Amino acid sequence: FLTNHMPHNITWIVSMIFSLQYPIDIRKDVIEQAAMVKDMRYLATVIAQTFSSFGDILGLHQRYTELAGGATRISEVFKEMKKCRKVDNFIHYDDDSRGKPGLIYSQGSNAIEFDDANVETPSGSILAQNLSLSVPLDKNLLISGPNASGKTSLVRCVAGLWPMTKGHVRVPHLDHRSKQLEDSQIWGVTELDHRRPALFVVTQKPYTTLGSLRAQILYPHSPDDAGTADESLDAQLEDLLDKVHLKYLVERWGWDSVEDWENVLSLGEQQRLGMARLFYHKPHWCFLDECTNAVSADVEEELYKFARDPGITMLTITQRSGLLEYHDEELKLKDGAGSWEHFAIRY
Repeated sequence: FLTNHMPHNITWIVSMIFSLQYPIDIRKDVIEQAAMVKDMRYLATVIAQTFSSFGDILGLHQRYTELAGGATRISEVFKEMKKCRKVDNFIHYDDDSRGKPGLIYSQGSNAIEFDDANVETPSGSILAQNLSLSVPLDKNLLISGPNASGKTSLVRCVAGLWPMTKGHVRVPHLDHRSKQLEDSQIWGVTELDHRRPALFVVTQKPYTTLGSLRAQILYPHSPDDAGTADESLDAQLEDLLDKVHLKYLVERWGWDSVEDWENVLSLGEQQRLGMARLFYHKPHWCFLDECTNAVSADVEEELYKFARDPGITMLTITQRSGLLEYHDEELKLKDGAGSWEHFAIRY
């Protein structure tokens, strides 16, 4: 009221008093009438600015409160960043992993392997106890269970975001310093192609980077690394968009248009764009964490059929029973208290 309504009322009252007491007779001279109107407008502006200044002073408390809230959140982020450094103590490589629990990046592995591992939250709540299973190439795994049973937590442990304090999980890894070596020199007895990433994660809400439509598919590679001047690359990307039913995005914006993709695309379009990114990189294994739950069932089935063609081994988290036929085994997390079950899927 003080900053919105009261200034108008005060301005009207003061203007009436000012006009009644104006010292010059304005009844005959138009110039004097214009001068009085000019003075009244100036007076109204002064009154409005005065009340606006008082309003700013009264609003300082709210601004300080907002600033304090932001400072608190930043402080919490710094605290969490310090905790994240402890996660590095549970990430190892082949040469320093003996007898140590946690995540092991192995250059001699053909499978993602859990060995007597506990999947637990950073606070210590055990979601899957003594988990032991192997996910070799071409053995697609469906991960199921009720809400809060630890399905996404499993992904966080494999990705190295959460520590694994008991047992270990072995993930195939390519040393970037060995890119010039032959496959047999890098992996030993292996079927992996070192030109493809070993592991990829597609989340329920894919990350949209700042950049062009082309950059959305190439991420985490940059367009400069991929050679954007090559027309064959754009043809390849357009073919991928066609497979995920997003070819119209090229017609609408073109490859070089920079948009706020998170807001201009629906969640279903973002999820299909995330699948196009997966098909471009063609990893050996990928975690699909509810990444098509905003896509229609018929399109979803097409995406999973296409994912099997380039030899991508899927570890899928989903609540849709229609995806069973695209998987060979199932890991069921029963209650979020440590119980689990691993079995082959029979059609």
